[in-house]
Order: sequence, then C-alpha cells, then structure tokens
Amino acid sequence: MRYLIVLLSLPVLFSFTFSPMQQTIELHKGQKFARYLIENSSAETIPVIFRAVTRVQKSDGTEVNNETKEIQVFPPQMLLASGQKKSVRVTFKGNDKFSQEKSYRIIAQQVPVNLSTDKKKTGIKMLLKFQNALYIRNKDYKSQLKISEYEIKNNKLHVFVTNSGNAHQYLYNVNIKFKEGKKNIEIPKKELEKLEGQNILANTTRHFIFNPVLGLKNNWEGQITFD
Repeated sequence: MRYLIVLLSLPVLFSFTFSPMQQTIELHKGQKFARYLIENSSAETIPVIFRAVTRVQKSDGTEVNNETKEIQVFPPQMLLASGQKKSVRVTFKGNDKFSQEKSYRIIAQQVPVNLSTDKKKTGIKMLLKFQNALYIRNKDYKSQLKISEYEIKNNKLHVFVTNSGNAHQYLYNVNIKFKEGKKNIEIPKKELEKLEGQNILANTTRHFIFNPVLGLKNNWEGQITFD
C-alpha cells in the first residue's frame, strides 16, 4: 500500500513531489543505495525533512512504524527553492544476513517554517508528507499466498490471506474460490475489487471482510489466484 499524507496548518499552499513511490535495493546484485527525486512545484521555498522507518503490517493493512538506523538518508533535511529538483540518497547500513525481504518507509515531510516576511498572507497551508516504500533484498525472494483461514461470522465472510513467502506481493485481478468435493463457490468479482492494489508483506497475514456468499459453509478449502 502507498501513502501520501496531507497535514493542515496555516497560510499558502506548498507543493512538492517525491518519487518513485517504491524502490528495491538488491544487495546480492551489488546495489548499496537508491535515490529518490524531490521537486518543488510551488512558488515558495519549502523546508523538507527526511527519515526512514521500519514497517510491520497489521491484519487490517495499517502499519506500525519505528525509527531505524539501518537506513541512512542523505541529506536529512533541505531547503528546496521554487522549481528546484534534488535527489535524496538512501543507503542500507544494516546487517546483510537476513532471511526475508526487509521493508521500510522513506518519509519526506514538509515542516511548518514560515520563510516569507509577508505577514498579511492568510488562508490554509497544506503540509505534505510522503511515505514511499523501500525494500532490501540479499537474494531473489518470492511471495507465497494462500487462504489460511476463513469464517462466516455476524453475516459477514472473513477471509485471512497469508503470505508465507519472503517477499511482498501486490494483489491484482484476484480470484478467491472455495472447494468442497466437486463443489466450487467463488467470491463475486465486484466484492473482490477492494483487494485491487493491496499489498501483503513477507510473512504477514491480512484480514479481508466480504458480504456472505450463498451456499458457502465453514471448513471448505479456500484458494486464491492473482496476476
């Protein structure tokens, strides 16, 4: 899942872009760092700070993020003039011995410093905060998804999708069906639209809730396919 957070403060609309939204550093291919590009598309000079955090994904897709010293971000802060483009370098400084893909967020956040001497400006200032994805690999990893559990509860179908592999997986064109003997029941495509673009990190279980499917009973075999 990709994040762009907009924070509210006071006067003037400041705007910048921070890209790409996702990058992977592949240590086993000799890569040590990645670069993100920041561009100020506003008419004002803006101050921006950068930092890296870890990612632990909860079953509902929300994340627990903590500061980390495994990723060095340089520069940690900058003043970006109107129309200016700059690159931000992120370098992996952690132990390169690990058994699954490591996931981080690289945060670019505008800080509320008023550099203008015009005290008559009024309005709303939108402070932007990007949380772009960074993955670290020390070998070629793969995802492995399965329906680990499902239950029909409170007139809803609760489906738990587990990624037991060691790489993240985005979901596109998902199909979920349940089998019992020669019987097959699928979750309607309309219901599955909520899964489009969802991300499941390595060794993580996601919980999705659907409307009940006619004829489905507990203890059938669940299967998931995707592009």
